Amino acid sequence: MLKHVPAYDKTRIDFARYRDNVAQATARARKLDPSGEEHARNPSTGVWRLTDRMTDP
Repeated sequence: MLKHVPAYDKTRIDFARYRDNVAQATARARKLDPSGEEHARNPSTGVWRLTDRMTDP
């Protein structure tokens, strides 16, 4: 992770650094697994469903 996020520390994640990109990350995840069920068949996640619910107005 340090390669992509300099000074990354999993014990001190600053969400403000990532906030502006949550929508894009969610869209990419949804595109990879539109059903949100791939986690049952493959090592992946349907976490985009959670982020959608957390960020929906």
